Amino acid sequence: MHAFKQELFELLIALDYNGDKNEFVNTFLNISQQQTVINLVATLSPETAKKFEIALASKKYHSLEDCLKEYFTPSQMQDAFKAVVIDNLQEAVRATIPLLSESQLTKVKTFINSKTVS
Repeated sequence: MHAFKQELFELLIALDYNGDKNEFVNTFLNISQQQTVINLVATLSPETAKKFEIALASKKYHSLEDCLKEYFTPSQMQDAFKAVVIDNLQEAVRATIPLLSESQLTKVKTFINSKTVS
């Protein structure tokens, strides 16, 4: 998650974002985590989803993540989170582009190109 935080922080700098960058990044990632859980649970069969719901409600687990680990591999959870972050980021950038100045747009394009060129 640290890598995502850094990437988002750098993007906010490229956008000349004047608000609290840490708060924005933390909120963005929190929303993305919540969407990831929703997406993961949606992949379960109805029977397994019901078992998950019962297990979560039983307070058997110390955290939601502990409960998720019973139903999903770490790789599945990481891949799902990455997909959600990318989707949310793309949506945010698309919504922001019409509002950007030429200078900001150039900075964002440079930022995106630096992340997609391997």
